[in-house]
Amino acid sequence: DYISVGALIHQAKSLDLSLKAFWKFPPYFNYFCFMIQQFFYFKLLIQRLLIALLLFSICRILFFIFNQNIFSSVSLADFFLIMIYGLRFDISAIIYLNGLFIFLHLLPFPFRGNKVYQRILKIVFVLFNSIALLFEIADFIYFRFTHKRTSADIFYIVSDVVNLLPQYLREFWYLLLIWGGSIWLSLFLYNKTDKNN
Repeated sequence: DYISVGALIHQAKSLDLSLKAFWKFPPYFNYFCFMIQQFFYFKLLIQRLLIALLLFSICRILFFIFNQNIFSSVSLADFFLIMIYGLRFDISAIIYLNGLFIFLHLLPFPFRGNKVYQRILKIVFVLFNSIALLFEIADFIYFRFTHKRTSADIFYIVSDVVNLLPQYLREFWYLLLIWGGSIWLSLFLYNKTDKNN
């Protein structure tokens, strides 16, 4: 039939024009690819920040164990609530602490996938979080003497801290092992995110 053949030719031409229009305007496709890439890096960032959250949570458990005689009245149920409520403080601290890491992680530049750039990100992550973990772990013992956590007040007694540091390290050398273990764990889990992604 002549009409049906003509209709088929018209449809074929329309399809051809629509395909040409699609390839003529690649920004839409590029934008779609960009959004998928952004989602991938955001998911990767969340995974890496969860590592820091896990380490801070472990530190809270160890802090409670080391100072159990001070918190003898705290029941297991109360401690569980403390852990839950403490998450919001940890999350805010992690965001502040890892501000530079978050910024560098989300920069929308092609070189984000570069091995050198990813190595720089790892160094920034481990460096900032290991410093914070050092203070967290030092609190396990510091709290026994002062009954308060480490704060900016420590900068007013720097000379005393420096003088007492050798004795502190001799008596509580195992804290360095815990700190080293936390750094190793952060590196191990961070490398897992690299391999999985």
